[in-house]
Amino acid sequence: MSIEEFKKLLPKELIETAYTLPPKMGDLVWRANDIKKVLACLIGKNRMIAGGEIWEMKENEIASTWDVWDHGLNNISQSENPEKWYKTAIENINLFDKPGGENYLYSVVLYRTNRGNPKFKK
Repeated sequence: MSIEEFKKLLPKELIETAYTLPPKMGDLVWRANDIKKVLACLIGKNRMIAGGEIWEMKENEIASTWDVWDHGLNNISQSENPEKWYKTAIENINLFDKPGGENYLYSVVLYRTNRGNPKFKK
């Protein structure tokens, strides 16, 4: 998701806590406590979260760990409970958010179709 899209969806305080990935990657990443707030905000706006990527801050540079987390979208319908998506996302992030994991950063990927950004059905 582009930085401009994030700015439309998230409060300014969360944008200000983000780190920017190198230009060709064009994404925002957050530390564990902040990504949890980002996810809660996105779920609160009924956005479907597909997953995310794990990054690591090394000597003031952000590098990919090549780790990802997702919800197994082939098995989840659009009407699924958003709280379950949030819980799954937090469980995945908590695998890295342990002592010694303070250098990890997290990105979020919203589920998209060729028809735009689906939202949870109410």
